[in-house]
Amino acid sequence: MGYQILTPDPHERATGEGAFYIQHRETGHWFYAERSPELVLAPPAHGGRNIDYLHRIEVAHDPVGMSRWRAAHIGKTVAYVITDEGDDGRLIVERWPIKNPH
Repeated sequence: MGYQILTPDPHERATGEGAFYIQHRETGHWFYAERSPELVLAPPAHGGRNIDYLHRIEVAHDPVGMSRWRAAHIGKTVAYVITDEGDDGRLIVERWPIKNPH
């Protein structure tokens, strides 16, 4: 007897106010995003003046030794995601090309 692997509908969970999904343009992966309960100020990936990271993206469902959320500044076609902190204490920001932010 075979088993069917059920994958959740990526749009099913986005029910709260300010909750939505984004799709990484290059990999096709969907990420759950929502308004962040705390404000984070940091420079974008290309440098420059600080911007507000008003969102957070869920990057892991069962993290071990790390946070499951990453602070993000999400636009219509790009998301700047804080992924790590360098040895000098500066935040490492990645630029993610996205599509379908809804």
